[in-house]
Amino acid sequence: MYVAGLIGPGERKSIEPVAARIARDCYDRLHHFIPDGIWDRTPVKKELAFQADRLIAGSGAYLVIDILPKKGAHSVGVAPQ
Repeated sequence: MYVAGLIGPGERKSIEPVAARIARDCYDRLHHFIPDGIWDRTPVKKELAFQADRLIAGSGAYLVIDILPKKGAHSVGVAPQ
């Protein structure tokens, strides 16, 4: 549900707005699931590395992903990118 909330519609992507959009009755469970991080990250990291290599393979290649737009006049990195 959390990933669906991140990639789905809506401007705010923190846990509370995501839960309000996709899991209104599950806010507490979602809130505790994310910071606990009890899953093994190794398979996800391996798959991300594999997919990045497949997409931009090359010894001098870099993949930069910036999917969280900044808002407000006082946030770091608000300038147009």
